[in-house]
Amino acid sequence: MTPFLRRAWAFVVRDFRAETSYRFAFAMQLLGLIWMLIAFRFIAKLVGSEIPELKRYGGNFFTFVLLGYAPLEYLRVGIMGFSRSVREAQAFGTLEALLVTRAGIPTIIFGSVLYDYARATVRAVLFIAVAAGASGQLADIDIPATLAFLALSIPCFAAIGILSASFVMVFKKGDPVSLLFLGTSTLMGGLLFPTHMLGRFEVISHWLPLTYAMEGVRQAAKGQPLEHLGGQLLPLAAFSVVLVPLATWSFRAALDRARRDGTLSHY
Repeated sequence: MTPFLRRAWAFVVRDFRAETSYRFAFAMQLLGLIWMLIAFRFIAKLVGSEIPELKRYGGNFFTFVLLGYAPLEYLRVGIMGFSRSVREAQAFGTLEALLVTRAGIPTIIFGSVLYDYARATVRAVLFIAVAAGASGQLADIDIPATLAFLALSIPCFAAIGILSASFVMVFKKGDPVSLLFLGTSTLMGGLLFPTHMLGRFEVISHWLPLTYAMEGVRQAAKGQPLEHLGGQLLPLAAFSVVLVPLATWSFRAALDRARRDGTLSHY
């Protein structure tokens, strides 16, 4: 195992032990997940099983929403995980200590959210399996295409999260990135309803990476192979190509500014 993987694994073990040590809270998270599935199941019964607006997705609201929640898990971790880890390190006074260790900035940044990504992956797979099973399409899932969209969502949404963490490091509070992307993506990215229902505001959804990730996962779950999903895969890849270097530059700039101002450990 390389030094990078060994150090990253140490972060995962640390976070896993910390979370499982609070067994009641861990159980409540599991119970909350079950409640959410039950709630969406009853909502699906309320709105009916044959919704014209969802015809291209099979007409089932329950399946539509759960397949959308799969990539949303990665967006949540990306936007909230990085900024939270920076905020906690500032509050506990460990940020400066971590930065002078041999771990290095990349290991510290990604190691702090690796456990969150592992948990998000478990939840995403669960959502896809339950949705496909409820629609009777479990055997039709194109697994390589589904995994491709989930995998490509990680660097794209992680870059947005690092941008958010950059604001937190410099301004401490009032981060606009998380509010802008998480709120707008949840509302207009096609989570609860197809984007064509937005009318003239649908153009906003075209500038949200979550739109393409959810659409790709939904089509892959119906059995569409990867070669037929270029309309979703290419824009998502383009977002990653642009956002990852931008996020890397912004975090280093924020770190340099905080060091110059002497506010690295302030919160």
